[in-house]
Amino acid sequence: GIRVNNTSLGGVTVANNVVGSNATGAGVDNDGIQVSNTGLGVVLDGNSVTNVGFVAGAGRGIVIDVTGMAGNGDSSILNSTVSNTGGVGILAQSIGGNLLANVGSVSNAGDTGLRVNYAGNVTVSGFTVDGSGNHGVHLRNISGGTVSNDTIANSTNDGLRSFLCCSCSHD
Repeated sequence: GIRVNNTSLGGVTVANNVVGSNATGAGVDNDGIQVSNTGLGVVLDGNSVTNVGFVAGAGRGIVIDVTGMAGNGDSSILNSTVSNTGGVGILAQSIGGNLLANVGSVSNAGDTGLRVNYAGNVTVSGFTVDGSGNHGVHLRNISGGTVSNDTIANSTNDGLRSFLCCSCSHD
């Protein structure tokens, strides 16, 4: 997979990559694309991730985790597809600014399709989640959010779950 870590000088863009069939097993990083501890926001655009950690049951397709970075900016996940993951399809957590997830898809995630933990305002628009082992879209501890023009189908539990989220709307 692709891993970007500890880039405190400016934002990070990861674009137009194809990642597939990661190794699985004990001690192996099962994430397709992981961007951690970035300073001024993350843009993921036009990436495709498939068959990550599917056998091991833990691989995540795309991960943005900016835990511990002060002043991190807005982040975006655009035009990206994730399929056949053992764990969460797309995980974004500890985003200091806002998050935009626009025009993308997750299919056959072993856990939640799109999960956002701890962020400013979150917008999920034009997204498709089909077949998740838990929730389709799970928004947790965010400042506010909008979920619109999305297709969420075939989730084992809730299609859309919002937990401890203030001023969220959906249509």
